[in-house]
Amino acid sequence: MLAEVHGRIAGICLYFPMYSSWLGESGLYIQDLFVHEEFRSARIGEKLFRQF
Repeated sequence: MLAEVHGRIAGICLYFPMYSSWLGESGLYIQDLFVHEEFRSARIGEKLFRQF
């Protein structure tokens, strides 16, 4: 998933759907969450995370 601000890539979130046999439910595994330093005060990381 990409976050863009005015046509520029501000951050990324690389994730995979998963199933936990221990919990018996679906979930997500977030492998990478990165926000470019220039956009870190704009809560881009939180917005990417909350998309789930």
